[in-house]
Amino acid sequence: MARPSEVFSPDEAIIKSTWQMFEDGAQKKLDAPVLTACHQAADHCANLLSTTSLHRPPVDCLQWTFGELRHASLVVAKAMQDAGVQRGMTVAALIPNGIETHIVRVVSFILQLTLVALDRDLVKHGRRDEFIYYIRTTTPDMVLVADSAAAESVDEATGSIGFSLAHRFITEDPRTPGWTSWAKTEQPSAESLEVLAGQEEEELDQGGDRVALVLFTSGTSSGRPKGCPQTVRNITAAAYNQMWIADIGSSYAVQSPSSRAVYNCMGAMAIVYGHHVVLSHSHFTLEALHAAVGAHSVEMLLLVPAQVRLLAAQHHLDFSSLTSVKRVVLGGDIITIDLIEKAEELFPHASVSTVSGMSEGTGFSGMKGEDKNKWKKTIHSIVSVGKVARGARLRICDSDGKVLPRGEEGELLVAGPMMIDRYLNDDLPEQFVRDEWGTWIKTGDTATMDEDDHIFIVSRTKDVVKQSGINISPAVVEATLSRQSDISAAVLGVPDAVKGEVPVAIVTGGQAEDVKEIVQENLGDDYALKAVYDLHDDLGFEELPLSAQGKVQKHLLKEAVLNLERKKLIGAGLFRPWFL
Repeated sequence: MARPSEVFSPDEAIIKSTWQMFEDGAQKKLDAPVLTACHQAADHCANLLSTTSLHRPPVDCLQWTFGELRHASLVVAKAMQDAGVQRGMTVAALIPNGIETHIVRVVSFILQLTLVALDRDLVKHGRRDEFIYYIRTTTPDMVLVADSAAAESVDEATGSIGFSLAHRFITEDPRTPGWTSWAKTEQPSAESLEVLAGQEEEELDQGGDRVALVLFTSGTSSGRPKGCPQTVRNITAAAYNQMWIADIGSSYAVQSPSSRAVYNCMGAMAIVYGHHVVLSHSHFTLEALHAAVGAHSVEMLLLVPAQVRLLAAQHHLDFSSLTSVKRVVLGGDIITIDLIEKAEELFPHASVSTVSGMSEGTGFSGMKGEDKNKWKKTIHSIVSVGKVARGARLRICDSDGKVLPRGEEGELLVAGPMMIDRYLNDDLPEQFVRDEWGTWIKTGDTATMDEDDHIFIVSRTKDVVKQSGINISPAVVEATLSRQSDISAAVLGVPDAVKGEVPVAIVTGGQAEDVKEIVQENLGDDYALKAVYDLHDDLGFEELPLSAQGKVQKHLLKEAVLNLERKKLIGAGLFRPWFL
């Protein structure tokens, strides 16, 4: 009889404050680089540095040491405290990737603030209602933005709903009245900064239960973004228990926006292990990534599948020549064997590994990259996301919550000190299960576990196409098609009057009948596609719509498919399309 699909890895129960975590890491490497921002000028935010820092050798872009980040963060924290900011308050930050995102993170550590990391584009035209939703959900005491245009948007939106902010901060010199600028912050005495560094209130952290960071999910599974309140314990456990990162090298490029979990987790782990983060740009571009890796000898890249496919599809940049890259870590979505092969071809000098996490808790499983033979074992062409991370507990259950035997597919549940135990404002309590082992979160991933404790995430539960009682994983079909050099595909399910649901593909490259034939020949009749749509010609997209995490936004593609079929219905004078 197969063992149950449950596994646990004990942690070291390290509970520190986030400020202690920073101090322990920074004091070991005060003169080592902590951040290079290739898109920011070398003298950007220079007013926040000590006079000693201003006399260092010139560089082409911004590069700060741990000591400089520590000093600048204390300067900003002191200025905010002098302006009336109190410990325990909440700050919503809507700023692009850069030194400012690192500063506000450390400031939140120093003043024990709750940092709400939001998409900086929320303050752009057309997203006002989204921004108001986040403000009402998190009720921040203050907001931090990058420029006057964003400040004006915040003033208009908060004013329209009568929401009062105690403080408004802006990173540049503002044109908008009522905003306090970091650019005008003056240097206090060194003595006052060290006094502030030692003023942490231990009781405020509630033994690790204080909410220190709020991130939001993409909202594609529940219909709206869910707030994930990460506690001091969640953040420090994620940083200290990710031992796989200790051997990835001393520098890595982060491509994710600062509002996403991976950006914040990698930043925390850089602090713990004294690593150097390289930001190629405020947003992801192939050219900026290539230039940054080459110029700064980046040793590790963390990429999502969509980014790997973009790298593989372009032909004007030679990533294989970037010999400094020793590790490529893939995560953020289902990882198939074709992605591994593409990554190994793009970076022949690197080992490839996988990791799994979510906004609700980062890095609950992972795999090292030395043994390339591990990729030979796949399930439906899907590779393992590794084994349970230190401190995490994983189990795979059926729809009734019963733990399944190994080898069977069910929903992946995760527990551990890096995982949240509720959503913000106790939203969707049914997503959490509590027992003698603690609080488990239902991930929404369909997974299986083998006898060697490897976890295989085979699909998102919401993405599974349920055709006549047969579960079809879109990732399997996509992997099959991606092996054809001229085809890129997204597969999803649409309603069908007879079969309940049927799979369709949205492609770039390839003819519809050829695409159908490839799938049927490789996967059989059960996976046969009902229809194939050209992304541009049929649906009007210039490129696949991607979320901030780099995931394909299939709900937008599905909406476009259904609208197209409705138009065909009206044009033909029929009463119902085939999908109803």
